[in-house]
Amino acid sequence: QKTLARGPREPRERPVMKIYVHYELGDAERHKTSKLTIPDGWGASPVSRVAALFVKAYNDRFPSHTLDASAMHLKDSDGREVPSDELVRDTLRSRGDYFLHPGVVVSAAKPAAPAAAAAAAGLVRCRNFGCTAYFNEAENDDDQACLHHSSPPLFHDTSKVWVCCGKKAWSWDEFMAIPGCTRGVHSSRPPASLVQDSPTVVAARAASAAKGGEGQGAAAAAPALKSIDDFNAQNKNAPTAVKSFMKSREVKSTRSADGLTARCRNNGCNKTFVVAENTASSCRYHVGEAVFHDLVKMYSCCPSQRRMEFEEFLKIPGCAVGFHTDGTDAFSNPPPAGGGGGRP
Repeated sequence: QKTLARGPREPRERPVMKIYVHYELGDAERHKTSKLTIPDGWGASPVSRVAALFVKAYNDRFPSHTLDASAMHLKDSDGREVPSDELVRDTLRSRGDYFLHPGVVVSAAKPAAPAAAAAAAGLVRCRNFGCTAYFNEAENDDDQACLHHSSPPLFHDTSKVWVCCGKKAWSWDEFMAIPGCTRGVHSSRPPASLVQDSPTVVAARAASAAKGGEGQGAAAAAPALKSIDDFNAQNKNAPTAVKSFMKSREVKSTRSADGLTARCRNNGCNKTFVVAENTASSCRYHVGEAVFHDLVKMYSCCPSQRRMEFEEFLKIPGCAVGFHTDGTDAFSNPPPAGGGGGRP
């Protein structure tokens, strides 16, 4: 089993996985194909859960010819069997075609994970940038053993750069394959910083320092923050991305064609969820609206959580718990306390 080296994770949203599942056994009038959107968080779920989602849709359509999900398995387009106990993220590929067949197929016993085997042998993992090798601290005296990068990575826009040697890549796998530029001993000490500050953060800090120096060190007055609604009221004809964003939210429903899954429209969520599994505690979201002022990004309901980078803004945890909403009347959450302008 191939194990990929892991380093600092790229701060971007994971692409949504969509697959095609077919049932083509027996009479043609009882064949079915579904395009399934795999919900966020299902990467660590077994493949059997995806098969069960398709079987539910099939049984709803053909109630007189129901299937038993526990007695079925998937095959890929090349006819290879997909073990039902394998993880979705390890076995299914986006836009792939999978076919439902009778019978139970599970994987053979797997060897211990490298981390577990290394721990059992008394080894620790090197924390130098770009290394990830395991070593024995008591024997760590070879100053040529570790080939690593001396500076943290820089993520800016879609590029990924090792600052120390200037090597750049756009694909994560290609970036992690860039060899180190420095040799030394291994280290188990975590680095002081996992990533290099992007030019946006550096510019924001420089601007903040410049403003702080005015008035002989007196604290500058905080600028007045302007919400999306305030800006639109004062700039009714301005062609902004905000208007495009608001127009995109006029979609009546985000449910998939088969009605099994939907994309949540709550602020700060945007996850794909299974409609039948949606409960009053499924979604953590923001009750307020997004506010952008100069380089600052925040939600009006959480003014203390301010971010400079858009990727970091998207990671601000929600302040309310409720149903996922899909643009229909099936689910609704109470309005924010005090009429804070949030969207349920």
